[in-house]
Amino acid sequence: MDPQLRLWLTLLGGVLPGAVALVTLFLFWMWHAHRSNMKELESADAVVSDGPRWLLPVLLALGAIACDLVINSGMQLWPKSATERYLHVFLLLGFVGFFEGLVRWPTVMVLAARALAYAAAVWMLAAPYVESEILTNQELLAWMALAGIGGGAVAHHADHALENTRAWNAGFAFILAFAGLMPILFATRWAVGSMMLIGVIAVLVNVSIVGLVFTRVRVSRGGVSVLVGILIALMVGSGIQNEPNAVPAIALLGLLPLVASVPGRDGLGSFITRAGAVILLLGIVGGMVQWQNNLNNADDSSTGEDPYAEYAE
Repeated sequence: MDPQLRLWLTLLGGVLPGAVALVTLFLFWMWHAHRSNMKELESADAVVSDGPRWLLPVLLALGAIACDLVINSGMQLWPKSATERYLHVFLLLGFVGFFEGLVRWPTVMVLAARALAYAAAVWMLAAPYVESEILTNQELLAWMALAGIGGGAVAHHADHALENTRAWNAGFAFILAFAGLMPILFATRWAVGSMMLIGVIAVLVNVSIVGLVFTRVRVSRGGVSVLVGILIALMVGSGIQNEPNAVPAIALLGLLPLVASVPGRDGLGSFITRAGAVILLLGIVGGMVQWQNNLNNADDSSTGEDPYAEYAE
């Protein structure tokens, strides 16, 4: 990786989104805690709101957008390249997550919004490959349906499982999941995708820290929807970059939100369970990818090609 790119990714893609997340989350949740205490003092029967749940999905999307802007050196209104459309996908996910966290919507509306957002994300990222005849229209529609229905079901289950789980518990589980995902994406020849996770992890670290201070902070109600959407987007990029070679392994990555949200009592025990499940799944996927790469390297050695040469420049 270019040293200058590494520096800007660290500062603008990691440190800056993390600092913004820490400050804004702390201020908003401190204000919410103050207002809640005042209401409880005024009346023992006062109804306390869920707090600024809308803030985390926005920050997660901004963390991913910051990395994308550094990688692509700016943005276009509607680029032809699928790689440059990730910013648009992250904007869409942040928009959906914001409204999900703003108020409590009927479950049907939330399910529909997630399904449409995930299907639209796949369309934005995969449609250019239909024009270049790498994918067929039928394959694109199948991917969109799988992302909308399957991704929506995964997000619904994870969101429900984490509704009563404190942010530090859920946050650290997702940190482990996405940190372990980075080398896997690189191994599947999708190094750009692994770099996009830097800002997301930085935000998760700081929401976990704030969650240690304020017990009402949650990852659910918007945050989970954005995390699942980002995962789907990166799975699409990885699947196309690696062609069909590692599709079974990449498909298993769709289970990450489920294992990171294994139901259990909120505490250290549930976190250890989730962490163990995440490590196990990542180990299986990593092993499958490495096995496939060994087969590919054996073929490449006969032709003299180096699939990672472009990343070493």
